[in-house]
Formats: sequence, C-alpha cells, structure tokens
Amino acid sequence: MISLKGLNSASRIFLFMGAFLLPLSLVEFVFGSWYGSFILIADSYHGFIDTFSAFFYSIVLRIVYKRSKRFPYGKYNLESLGILLASIIVLFLSLDLIISVVKDTGGSQIPGWLAIFTWLPAIATFFIFLAERKYSWISLVRSDIAHSKLDISTELVSGFMLLLNNYFATLGIVLVIVGFVTLDTARELKEAVLSLMGASIDTPLRKQVVDKVKKLNVKVLSASIRKVGSFYSVSLVIGLPSSMTLKEAYKIRKKVYKIVNSLDNIANVEIKIVPLRRSVFPIKSSDSFSLEPFKRELKGQ
Repeated sequence: MISLKGLNSASRIFLFMGAFLLPLSLVEFVFGSWYGSFILIADSYHGFIDTFSAFFYSIVLRIVYKRSKRFPYGKYNLESLGILLASIIVLFLSLDLIISVVKDTGGSQIPGWLAIFTWLPAIATFFIFLAERKYSWISLVRSDIAHSKLDISTELVSGFMLLLNNYFATLGIVLVIVGFVTLDTARELKEAVLSLMGASIDTPLRKQVVDKVKKLNVKVLSASIRKVGSFYSVSLVIGLPSSMTLKEAYKIRKKVYKIVNSLDNIANVEIKIVPLRRSVFPIKSSDSFSLEPFKRELKGQ
C-alpha cells in the first residue's frame, strides 16, 4: 500500500531540495568555468543531476499513483524514463570533463575561498538528509538517503582539495566524483531498464508476500515481483478447490489482495485463480469465509 500523504510530503522535500541546489550548482559552474576549477565544474554537474532528479521525483511522487482510462495501472514507469534521459546526459558530461582535466596543464591559480561553494551544498544536503529519514519507508527516498551520505562526504573532501590547489589532487578528486556519479548512474540505469522491460526481480519481498498468503491456508502456485519505478508490482497465481463457488473464490481473492496490498511500496497487485484438481464441498458461509474445509486438500497438493 502507498501512503498518499507520505508521498505528497516527500514530494515537497524533493521540490525544496531542487529549488535550493539549482542556484548553488549554477554558481559552482560559473565560478568553476571562470577560474578553471575542474573540481567545481565536476561538483556542479553532480549538483545539476541532483537538481534534475529532485524536481523529477517531486513530480513523480505527485502523479505516479493517479490512474485513468488510458493508464489503468498508474504512471510509475515515468520515473524510469526520466532516469534514462538523465543517465545519457550524465555519461556525456562525465566523459567530456575527464578529457578536459587530462588536457589541462595545471597552471591556473584557484582562490581557496571557492571551497565554500562545495561546503554549502554539503550543509544543505545534511539538513535534507535529516528531513528525509521520516519517509525512509519510500524506497525512492531511502535510495536518496544513501546517496546523500556519499554526497556530503564528497563535497567536504572537494572543498579541502580546492584549498590545496594541487593539479594531481584535483585530477584525483575529479576522477573520484565522476567515478561515483558514473557508478550511481549505471545502477539507476540498470534498474530503469529492467523496470521498463517488466523483468521479474529477486527480492525478499517475494518471500514476505508468499508467507503472508500462506497464513490464510491458500496455496501459492507462483509469485513474481517486478519494479515499476521505485515501487513494486506483484503477480500471484493461487490455487482454490474446483468445487468452490465463484462468490467464495472472490471473497478469498479479495482477502489476499488486501493482505498483499498492505505491504510497503506495493503499486499493483494481480491475482489469478487456478482450480485445484480435487474438489471439496462449497463453503456455505456468506458473510465470512473459512478455509478449514479444504485445508487438508491444500496441504496434500
């Protein structure tokens, strides 16, 4: 189940983060270009990507869960499409920056006070990190929390490297920043592609889903989980006695749906019913159902 109140609150945090990081990243890029500081330019690229991601995530968290006739399952893969676009930009800028740094002679003098432009984003990221912890149940936010920890460390180190004003130190920190951004981008890109392709993933959530359903004494014939953006889509095939009435089968399916949908970050739940070979007497209860009449049969399958 997805908490709409939580999604909207997290959306506002991402919006604030983007609005704060955008001017800082622009200032970093301008001063980095003016003084020839590749550390500032690299950090500004990082900031632009974080800004784009923050604005995009803010929008995504507002609209992904909204369904329509054209999008009956929501718009969860919008996030994956945005990641694909951002990844292409990141990889291009990173390669261009590395080439520029290697060609640089290291003769430019860079004022030490420019370090403040890397420390300000670190301070801002720290306060955003504190705010995000409240919404760590959202996988997208949880991923950004881990990202924020690395951002803070990288930006603090970048500032000290600016104070040293050493070519080899600059080259090293630029390669570290670009390497970190590239690895993070590659991970996000892989997840986005798998999400768009509808690939089944191996996650502890699958065992959690199966265990929850089995507690109802319902036989799970198959269960698959796939990512849709930062959320999950669950597909279940359950077995019920062939003699069961349609009404009672629907009640059980509805109960299974509620149980699975109550788990965190579940966007869609699909349940298919397969009749079991052996038959039992139909359940007579109309207001509630009991699985006791076919419990022995399920264990025997």
